[in-house]
Amino acid sequence: MNYKYYLKSDIGTTHSINQDSAFALVKNTALGKAFIGVVCDGMGGMSDGDYASGLVSDALSEWFREFSPTASAVAIQNQIFPEWGTLITRCNRDLYELGVNQHAAMGTTLSVLLIINGGYFITQLGDSRVYHQSGDSLVQITRDHSYVMDMVQKGMMTEREASASKQRNILTKCIGCTGEVTADFYCGTVDRGDIFLMSTDGFHSGTDLDAIGSIIAPARVLRHSGLKNSILSAIDERKRSGEKDNITALAVQLT
Repeated sequence: MNYKYYLKSDIGTTHSINQDSAFALVKNTALGKAFIGVVCDGMGGMSDGDYASGLVSDALSEWFREFSPTASAVAIQNQIFPEWGTLITRCNRDLYELGVNQHAAMGTTLSVLLIINGGYFITQLGDSRVYHQSGDSLVQITRDHSYVMDMVQKGMMTEREASASKQRNILTKCIGCTGEVTADFYCGTVDRGDIFLMSTDGFHSGTDLDAIGSIIAPARVLRHSGLKNSILSAIDERKRSGEKDNITALAVQLT
């Protein structure tokens, strides 16, 4: 399987530094080509957030360069999820201890997507997201670790109310903000033509699933001559609509 992908991280309209970190890589393995995408949204003082997201992003880039998959989807899951858990624990400890020593809290969200051998594998902390478009079906795979989403899960707030709430940026989990943290893990199958979108909240904040679908729907991707123009157009729309945060989006299509 091959991959077409496009990544754009925009500083936005008001910030002097981009605290988002992201990358996408493809490598050949014994099981065919593997793709990894990582999106992190740093928090803290400007340099602290930049450092936090960069530390986690760099750690996963190094992990992927050393990644040597085993023979099956189940074996891959049993291999990478514990490895990612160990990596997250180490990064969380380093950032938390640094923040304590400097008396300045710092942290980062994390979304990781690995595609290999007909399957996808995801880990998630915070409110960056991963969406999956397969045929006519679009789903948000990941669940935000945020105060408002907890309220939605408890039936105390609707998703529309959550997206408009002034408390929507309050996170319940991220890397570096507490002494211990546990990530969510997801896995599933992929088909040729599927599209994944990964984004920080500067890209998806205040949007619903229909709005995301209009960005990565195959018809729009074709109309905009590929993922690049579709993503760039969506980022321009976010900036015109008044989004003030850094904006990062990574889209990948299986071909």
